Amino acid sequence: MMTQENIKNENSAFSKFDLNLLRVFEAVYNTGSVKDAALELNCSASSISQSLNKLRDYFADPLFVREGSNLSCTVTAVNLYNSIDANFRLLIDGIDTITNKMTKNRLVVYCTPYLATIILPLICLFIEKEKINCKVVHQYHDPKSDSASELLALRKVDLVFDIDPIYDSSIYSEVLFYEQRCLVCRKDHPRIKETANIEDLYQESFSIFDSYASSVKRAQSELAKIFEQRKFALRTSSILAMGAVAEKTNLVAVITERFYQQIHTSFNIKKIKTNITFTPNPIYMSYKKVNMQDEISQKIIDHIHSVFPLTAENKR
Repeated sequence: MMTQENIKNENSAFSKFDLNLLRVFEAVYNTGSVKDAALELNCSASSISQSLNKLRDYFADPLFVREGSNLSCTVTAVNLYNSIDANFRLLIDGIDTITNKMTKNRLVVYCTPYLATIILPLICLFIEKEKINCKVVHQYHDPKSDSASELLALRKVDLVFDIDPIYDSSIYSEVLFYEQRCLVCRKDHPRIKETANIEDLYQESFSIFDSYASSVKRAQSELAKIFEQRKFALRTSSILAMGAVAEKTNLVAVITERFYQQIHTSFNIKKIKTNITFTPNPIYMSYKKVNMQDEISQKIIDHIHSVFPLTAENKR
């Protein structure tokens, strides 16, 4: 007989498990290859490998071991496949049927809170004006959770807006617009007036945008070359926090020109005029190619293209 404690333990274990991983497991089991499983599921081989690693951690077993050019199943993998084979296929078919009905009028957008201030008003206004029956869901996860490429591959999100592209044959990833950066400080800063040169700024401490994204790392390297003697006093992944700290302290912040235009009348900050030229940062829009088969998704993507009319040459 199941006790309340047993049910609680089972629910706790189940809540940590992603059923999408079983689809990956089944594809690898049937094909004996990560590459072939990726082709079957229309996603990247790296996404398959990441999912396999999660399964291995969950079951504390390698599940598949390499033998020549193929993968061989462990005893645990065989037992797992035999346990889930028929029932899992029925479950997936049923869920797909229900999901297709439910998600026809649902668009899941993945981006940072800052990019959401640019993208979500654009999408929601278009849906409102065109009277499209569609709900918009905004998501943004901790960097330690599923990556944006995984979320797209597993169809958990529809559109991704990010500072890095996604390299996957099943995904369109294109430059949507560029973000220019500028230096800011509080309006009554004791040393910095309207204009400053690099030597003046060497005396100051900076706040820095913290991110694992390769484009941010490149931008940080550029700053390090410009300000070789720069001192850091704050690292944060929130551009809003950078503006708020710059308003109250003597820290100098590097933020986007667009964000400065949005907040400078509300925050006690000013833009520092310098002869420094920053390389603009690209912002990418990524989505599954199959999304273009959905009428609502295609309309919204076409509208976004019309607002940010960069050429198709930006597609990667």
